[in-house]
Amino acid sequence: MSEWVAVQKTKHKETRWVKHSNYLFTKTDAFVPVLLAELAELLPYYSLAFVAREQGFQLVALLSLNPGTNYYVTGEGKWRVAYVPSAYRSHPFMLAPKNANEYMLCLDEASEFITLDSASDEGQQLFNEQGELTPPTAEILNFLQQCQANRQVTQQAVNLLAEHKLIVPWPIEQSQQDTTLLVKGIYQVDLTALKKLSGDALTQLSQHSALELAYAQVHSKPRLKNFEPLAKLHQQENSVQDLDLDQLFGEEGEDLLRF
Repeated sequence: MSEWVAVQKTKHKETRWVKHSNYLFTKTDAFVPVLLAELAELLPYYSLAFVAREQGFQLVALLSLNPGTNYYVTGEGKWRVAYVPSAYRSHPFMLAPKNANEYMLCLDEASEFITLDSASDEGQQLFNEQGELTPPTAEILNFLQQCQANRQVTQQAVNLLAEHKLIVPWPIEQSQQDTTLLVKGIYQVDLTALKKLSGDALTQLSQHSALELAYAQVHSKPRLKNFEPLAKLHQQENSVQDLDLDQLFGEEGEDLLRF
């Protein structure tokens, strides 16, 4: 279980970290929050959807249709497709709200990629001798700040779609053995309602990237068909080497700290 704490110069003076070498920390995620900035990278591999939160709807990429299951991570912790959502690439770090306008850098003290033992020399130091973030840590912080800035833009676009009543339930049927189950709690864009909006409303959506987001969600829906082969791989505990990524999804490639 994660133990997120704020990064502090005094407490974490001797703390070290290593770049995560697996994605096992995502294995129980059925969906992951995503950003407008990464839409083009997401579309070849993921179905986009919305889930309801107390504050409204949230944009996510579906990782399976089964709660507590992630089809995109192998039993060895490798990611099965070429693009990893930005929310996972800064692990074991995250930004948490400090107040209404500020965020603080946090780390997961329970992560296998964090070393609290002052006697260890493995990995990167969090701070240098002057008490400043080391360049690798500062790079992570910069990436997280970029993500947070785009998260606000993304949420504004989602909120506009909701205000225009364009987010509706997405009734997805899933076959299990001899039974067909209706998956609940997932939402989609109402394309019919979108096409009926006035020119002024469409202009407003376009100016805030909400129109782009709406059509991205609609065009991502066919990616649901990927769940069948991914589910088989998940059940067989096959590694990424056993899957022809070029044939199923496209070329492989990853740069952790970019969209």
